[in-house]
Amino acid sequence: MKVIAVIPARFSSTRFAGKVLAKDTGKFLIQHTYERACLAKLPEKVIIAADDEKVVAAAETFGAECVLTSPEHQSGTDRIAEAVADMDVEIIVNLQGDEPEIDPGNIDYLAKMLIDNPDCPMATLAAEFQTAEQVSDPNIVKVIVSSCGVRDAYCEKEFEKTKPIQSQSPAFGRKCEILSSKS
Repeated sequence: MKVIAVIPARFSSTRFAGKVLAKDTGKFLIQHTYERACLAKLPEKVIIAADDEKVVAAAETFGAECVLTSPEHQSGTDRIAEAVADMDVEIIVNLQGDEPEIDPGNIDYLAKMLIDNPDCPMATLAAEFQTAEQVSDPNIVKVIVSSCGVRDAYCEKEFEKTKPIQSQSPAFGRKCEILSSKS
């Protein structure tokens, strides 16, 4: 199966405009994420799906393939759908551009889950909360899981304390056909 990793990069973020181009370490934030993604073994390539020429220009400086997409997209998923529309790909691993420490093994794990489970259209990673404060933190995206590990819902709000919840990872994978059906 053809696997790629795509990093949607939105320049005009409402909380921190230009965040993906922050360069506090001497490298762009998105460059760190891109370089980590390139260490994964299963994706045949890694691309950045950007909404602004500034991101495209930055990506060129570190040799990344970057596709300029419409700035009108409402989500990273929409941005990715446009970026891969003409590509021959079966599995897409979506990586958040502001995750410079993403474990390349997690990228491979997501892709392998989808390869090994042909009836599964989507997969995501989640982790147990480390502190009680994280459960009520509105800045941490949460996922409710059933007893068999199936995602029931995503939410950035506080959950009922009785639900089994975990924090969502900054990466998820999906089969290309569910992206095609979205657009």
